[in-house]
Amino acid sequence: MNRLSKQNLHNIRCVFEEKTGTDLNPNHREHPKSRAKYLILAAALCALLLASCTQTLFTPLSGDELALSGTYLGDGVVRVEVVNRSDKELKFQNQVKLMSWTDGEVEALPGGAVTLDNTRFPAHSGGAMTVDLSGAYDIAALESDLPGRPAESWYYLLLTNHDFLFGHDWMCSFHFVESAEVTEPTSELQQATVPTQETQPELGTNMPQNLDEIEDDLKPYFEDTYLDEAPAFEQAHFAYQQKVRELLMRTEGTLVHPVEPYITIEPSRDQVFDETFPKDIQYQLAGLNYHSLDAFHRIVGAEFSGETSDHSLQIKAMLPGYPGQTDGGQYLPIVYLFVYERASLAAEDAYAFIFGRIIPFSDMEKDKVFEDDRYVIYDMTDLFYTDLDGYIDAFVSSMRGKVSLYFDEQIRRRVHSLYDYFRDRQILPGLIEDHQAEMETVGYSG
Repeated sequence: MNRLSKQNLHNIRCVFEEKTGTDLNPNHREHPKSRAKYLILAAALCALLLASCTQTLFTPLSGDELALSGTYLGDGVVRVEVVNRSDKELKFQNQVKLMSWTDGEVEALPGGAVTLDNTRFPAHSGGAMTVDLSGAYDIAALESDLPGRPAESWYYLLLTNHDFLFGHDWMCSFHFVESAEVTEPTSELQQATVPTQETQPELGTNMPQNLDEIEDDLKPYFEDTYLDEAPAFEQAHFAYQQKVRELLMRTEGTLVHPVEPYITIEPSRDQVFDETFPKDIQYQLAGLNYHSLDAFHRIVGAEFSGETSDHSLQIKAMLPGYPGQTDGGQYLPIVYLFVYERASLAAEDAYAFIFGRIIPFSDMEKDKVFEDDRYVIYDMTDLFYTDLDGYIDAFVSSMRGKVSLYFDEQIRRRVHSLYDYFRDRQILPGLIEDHQAEMETVGYSG
C-alpha cells in the first residue's frame, strides 16, 4: 500500500477545511500573548464605553441642577417634588436609602423593598415622584416617639440615578408626620432652593456680611437666618449642601474635615469680664462647645448630616435672660475655632471648606493658634463676622421674641471683654496648651 504523500495530506486538509470551516494552519492560530492583548483592548473599550454612557447621565459633575422637596403623606409614602433645571433627562433608579439625621442609614427589613413611582423627569420640567417605604421599613416604629427626639424629626432620603456613585446621589429631607394638606406640585420649588437676596430680611445694618470670598453660587444662603425652624427641617440647608457637594466634586485636591477632640479652654480664675458679675464665677460667663451651625443657624463646614457633620469649636459669651442672672442664659458664639488632625494636612493639595469658602491650608497659616504632634487649631472668626457690635445687634434682634434675653450696654461691654480676651494671640494659645498638658498628665489621649 502506497504511503500518503505531502500532496495527498494537503488535499485531505483542504477538503476537511472546506467541509468544516476549520483552519488547520498553525500559522493562522492566535498567539496567547496576542490574545491577551486583544482581551485588554476589549476591556479598555468596554470601560470607555461605560464611562461615556455615565457622562451622558444627569450629574452635577456636568453642571446639571435640580431641586427636591419631600412631604410625608402617611403609611410610609413620601412625595418628592422634583424640578429638573438641566438640558438632560433625569431618571431615578428604584433604589433609595432612608437616612437618620443622628444615626446614619436606617436598616431595612430583611427582604424588604422600596417602590418608586413616576421617576422620569424630562429636561427643564418638574413633577412629583412617590417613594413608598412601607415594604422595606417598620413604619409604625419610625412614626412613633423616640427617646430624646420628636417623631417628626431627623430623616431624609438618599436618591440616585446611578447606583449611588460619586456625583449621582441627592438628599431630600421630610418630616415623619402626615401632612395636613397636600398641595399640587409646583413648577418651581421655592421652599427647596436657596433664598434669593431680594427675599432676605436685614441681619443688621451695622453687620458687614463679609461675603467677598464666598463662592458666588453659595452667597444667597448666607444672606438669611435660619432660627425659625429646627435645623433638620430647614430645606435651605439641604439645597445649600447639594450646591457645596457639586462644588467640591469639581475641586481638585483633598478636602480635610475638622475633628472634635476633647478640649477645654478656660479663662484664668482671676480674670474679670464684668465687674457687676460675682467675681468667683466670672469663668461662667464664657461657654465652649462644638457646633455645626453658627449663631444664625448657618452651616459652618461642608457637612451637616448627623454623625458626619463638620463642627467648629466655639467660644461663647453668656447673655442673661433677665437682669442680674448668674445661672445661665443665652450663649452667643464669639470665637470660631477649627481643629484638624495634623497628619491629614499632609494630603496632596489639602484644603478646608469653611463657611462657604474653599481655603488651602497654606492660606490659613496666619490664623493658626495652636499646634502639637496631633492637632492644629485655627481661629477662623473673621470669616463669620468682622464687626463685633453689628454682629451682637443682629443676634439680639434675631433672638428677641424667641428666647428670654436681656441686653444693655453693660452686657455689651462684657461681650467685648470676652472677645478681646479669647482672641488675644498671646493668651489663647497658652490656654489651649495648658489644657493639652493637663490631659497628657492624666493619661487622656484625645
